[in-house]
Amino acid sequence: MNTFTVYDDRLVTAELFSGMVTLTEQSDITFHRELFNYFLSVSHTEHETRNLIAALYAH
Repeated sequence: MNTFTVYDDRLVTAELFSGMVTLTEQSDITFHRELFNYFLSVSHTEHETRNLIAALYAH
């Protein structure tokens, strides 16, 4: 699994299967910030996740 970390407006690191990449270009940072915001928008909060798991076990 590839992962990335957005540190601030100047630095993103990405762990790839082949190693770690440091990104400092503004376009790369903007891309990863937007990607993070997308993941955040489709993710469940802790409360939502607990409710989903409870509903699955109830059936």
